[in-house]
Amino acid sequence: MKSTSDPNFVVRILLATPHFDFRDPDDALLRWDVAQWLSYGARGIGYFTYWTPAPDSSVHWGDGMIRYGTGERTGHYDQVRTLNLRVRPLGERLADLTWLSTEHSGGTPPGGTAFTADSLVAAVSGRATLGTFADAAGTPYLFAANRDSAAARDIALVFAGDRVVERYVETANGWSVVPTTALAAGTRVELALAAGDFTLLRVSGPCGPLASGGCRASLSVTPNPAALGVVHFAARGVSGHATLSIVDLAGRRIWVRALAGSAPAIDWDGRTDAGVRAGPGVYWARLADARGEIVQRVAWLGGR
Repeated sequence: MKSTSDPNFVVRILLATPHFDFRDPDDALLRWDVAQWLSYGARGIGYFTYWTPAPDSSVHWGDGMIRYGTGERTGHYDQVRTLNLRVRPLGERLADLTWLSTEHSGGTPPGGTAFTADSLVAAVSGRATLGTFADAAGTPYLFAANRDSAAARDIALVFAGDRVVERYVETANGWSVVPTTALAAGTRVELALAAGDFTLLRVSGPCGPLASGGCRASLSVTPNPAALGVVHFAARGVSGHATLSIVDLAGRRIWVRALAGSAPAIDWDGRTDAGVRAGPGVYWARLADARGEIVQRVAWLGGR
């Protein structure tokens, strides 16, 4: 799902020990679990359990990472260790980024948000979960995950405009340029992802307004960059109840207001809801209505 909450500050606990009727997770399912939460900007991943609990005839505990009674490492220990060797360096890269949105293609899970073409991704084919992030300079990143935990999938992305796309290589702790195909609609990238697998892409060029969930609203921000005085926001085409929030680079909502009327407008004077003057830097304005959301970069140079 896609939410206006702050998922970055949540640690997600994933099942690594079978019990009751829960299935014993294989490598692909555990990868899938990790990938789905990372795509939503989660900052911590934990596993349940490390030590296998004492035998219980009502719970039917299987092996955790460490076997009960003997302290031996089980297959789940090596499974989690191998996965963490990939996840840790990638997670450190994501920790420096701001989560902006998460969308799904090839079908939408309950509570999820369907893919909508925007200024970054013009089209996508295949079953994918796409998490959009950006760094302090506004450079866009896309976390792409295979939504299928049982089978490998090919995913094709068309980025709007002429782009250079790089793929993060966890083992080398660096970036590798991805082969692309130039199209009239933009730049096409093809990804072959194993069951439940994932990758992080860095995309050249600006990150303009990003829409999701069928959002057809527009949001103007003036002046941008802004200094001294206020930032004027004007929304058009909103549907139903709408809110506008300002998000800092750590993913925290620092200011939230409800919008009213068919063409709502509102000013921000650079102060947070706590009454503190926001420091100079890059922020993100998030407009959410009944149909979806639109996110836009705001450069705040500081105020009086």
